[in-house]
Amino acid sequence: MERPDFNLKYSKQDFLFITKDEFDYHAEQLIRMYDSKLLESPQTIPIELIIEALGIDLSYEEFRNKNELGKTLMSNGTVEIKKAGHYHWLPYKKGDIIISSELEQCGIEGRIRFTEAHELGHNLYHLPKDYDRQNMLFDIENTKTEAKAIVCKREDIKSVLDLSNLYESKETAIKEWQANRFASSVLMPRTSALSFSKKNLPEIEIRLMEETPLPFETLPNYEKIDFIKKFAECFAVSKEAAKIRLQALGIIRKIDY
Repeated sequence: MERPDFNLKYSKQDFLFITKDEFDYHAEQLIRMYDSKLLESPQTIPIELIIEALGIDLSYEEFRNKNELGKTLMSNGTVEIKKAGHYHWLPYKKGDIIISSELEQCGIEGRIRFTEAHELGHNLYHLPKDYDRQNMLFDIENTKTEAKAIVCKREDIKSVLDLSNLYESKETAIKEWQANRFASSVLMPRTSALSFSKKNLPEIEIRLMEETPLPFETLPNYEKIDFIKKFAECFAVSKEAAKIRLQALGIIRKIDY
């Protein structure tokens, strides 16, 4: 499976310009490239298989810094990894994704999947523009050069930036927000999320082509909680990620229930 051509636009400083709608478009473009049937009905998106199909190496390893959840490598080089009780500098390729094995061991599916999708966002949006997986193979048996990487910490993946202040934030924060937004869009595709809402909220008029949010707040609290729980289970994400996505799509206004 080839890398998708998103026709991305960058500034002279390699700053990525992208609109909110483009995240949804890119996510569904990627899913259709893998298997268009995944968008025919609301269902769990196999993000790990999509990463594999793109030819991206994904591994779970133990980092020295326990606050680090994931790394997307921006260059060929070595990364410090714990193996057999000792830390070693091991060779990796540009584009590789490494996720903390601690996250895998916790067994929280939604958190694992979101981190994988988040790192894929970095791979697709933030790698140097000369990225070409066909030319990544190299001999680093004797090199000690540390690989450049986007390092994602716990607070990066959890955070949701205020869009009104987005472009006042530092570059790293903006990249983290972009990766978060892509992860949300690919795990909970717009088409599927709206279809799920229409099916499970039949008594509410759903304005698919309008920005006006649904009158979700008129529902009893137990129905709100049940709807969000079912939505999260359908797409195999956390309830918090589900609420944020539903709010972004205009299906709910608040995220405090």
